[in-house]
Amino acid sequence: MSWFAAWAQHRIDKSHVDGLALDLADPDAPALLAGGVRHPLTGDPDEAAVYGLVRVLARARRIAAHFPLADTVHAAPLADWGWATSLRAELRIGDRTAVAPVATDGVLALPTEAFEARLAAWQLACAQALTEADPDPAAFAFDPPGRDGADDPSWPAFAAALDLGPDAVRERVRASLAWSAVRYERAAAKFREVYGLRLPAGLGDFAALTDALGALPLPAPQAWSAQPPGWARGAGWLSAALRMTPAGLGDWLEDGGLQRLPALDADGAPLDPRLDWRFRRDAPPFVTFASGDSDGSHWGFWYDSPQHEPRIAHNWARDSAETDLEDQDELVALLEATVAERLEILVEERDSSTDGDYVYALDAQRAVRVVALHLEALRAAVGARPLDLCPWPRVPGPVGSPTLAEPPGHHVRPADLAGARAALAEGDAGPALFLGLRLHWEDDDDTRDAAGALLGEAWRALGWDALAEILALHVRHRDLPNVGVLQEPPWPPPRPTDAELGAAPPALQVAWDFVQAAAPDEDSASAQARARRLGLDWDDPVARAVAVHTADEAAVARLLGG
Repeated sequence: MSWFAAWAQHRIDKSHVDGLALDLADPDAPALLAGGVRHPLTGDPDEAAVYGLVRVLARARRIAAHFPLADTVHAAPLADWGWATSLRAELRIGDRTAVAPVATDGVLALPTEAFEARLAAWQLACAQALTEADPDPAAFAFDPPGRDGADDPSWPAFAAALDLGPDAVRERVRASLAWSAVRYERAAAKFREVYGLRLPAGLGDFAALTDALGALPLPAPQAWSAQPPGWARGAGWLSAALRMTPAGLGDWLEDGGLQRLPALDADGAPLDPRLDWRFRRDAPPFVTFASGDSDGSHWGFWYDSPQHEPRIAHNWARDSAETDLEDQDELVALLEATVAERLEILVEERDSSTDGDYVYALDAQRAVRVVALHLEALRAAVGARPLDLCPWPRVPGPVGSPTLAEPPGHHVRPADLAGARAALAEGDAGPALFLGLRLHWEDDDDTRDAAGALLGEAWRALGWDALAEILALHVRHRDLPNVGVLQEPPWPPPRPTDAELGAAPPALQVAWDFVQAAAPDEDSASAQARARRLGLDWDDPVARAVAVHTADEAAVARLLGG
């Protein structure tokens, strides 16, 4: 801790304050203002924020010195999730007293040139307002930047630090698409083996976008966790921008995603991977590929039938738990629509925000712009993905479900248990589908077994054994305490066996002989990044071991012929 932060903490401890309204003329204001500055995770004084507040306070004093007719100008710190300051002024105009906003940290945090320009323009506006006989106090407001085209003057420097030139973005996306094509083919084969369903190619595009963002030189703004280069960093950018991150199937395409191991049940037996990211009231046709950031928000593929590609759906597991189909069936189109929606929301938030909300909205808007640039390059590279969607007419589904595709020869409609079973006996699975999905969503212990039996029989009558098997697993394990069934394998990974070494290319065998005495890397992220740089396939056990044990990367690259 620096001497200044220590001094500030001393003043905090002495006065027992977490936040004060401070007179800007108080020479101790910087120390007291630091009282509200705590790291949001550790609770310790945030040294970087203290220095930031000193800069903010100096600017606030400059504004206060120019503020006309002001009796008092105070700075008030807010301690929620970091730091923020706002200035307010009490104006006496004639016999009226009004409170006008002077500034928020949206202005005070601007780059120097932009701040000076805004300060000069504000002084002129104040002088003009004072010429009026009855000036409006709002005319003296020193507002945060608006929604005009120049509302983020530091964007060029921000973009330069991230290497967001068109050629650099296209190259990142190109490399990530080449990588994700291999990952997608392996994941699709595994998905057919485990689920018996078709994996949309759009999931490979989603992985490519995550991977390209993970190659950026810096993590997303206001990251709450470590974001080393790679998948974690890419997911961090998606979270900051779109409030969406890969989860469930989405993580299958990460390096090492197919090596995850299922957790064990109460009897010590491995759980079925089809239970991964399956929330309690998720319908069996719903398979999660992405997670939101609150209330159990998650996206999944909704399979109208195992023979067709799925549509995209969304569910709030900790809210209504109802599933709705998205307007977009293609995953890249969903991401594009989410970008547009988030930009609109964030512009409105910036226009109406005060204090720290402005900085949050600005950071989030920048994150959206970063994602949008890579998404545009991705769309240009892949074009429009053809989709083999279910062509059957859609009819209203039961509560909790989206509209349902009606199989030919079957009439999806409400019915009681006796009616559904009678229709099923006559070859019409529609009522059983409707009632079974409704009862599954209602999650009543008294009807759980009956609902599972009815819905399972309906799907088997249609020849949809893949969905019937997911249902049976879910009914049997519905009380699992955690949706994260697939877990990271132990680290470090095992050394290659003699059989694996014997099947490896000669160059890999030589590389392993060279590195095997070295200690393994401490974490998977750095080892995976090294494997990418060396052109090593993380799914290959020998290549993975070489990447994990490499200490002299240049020497290994020469041995591999790079």
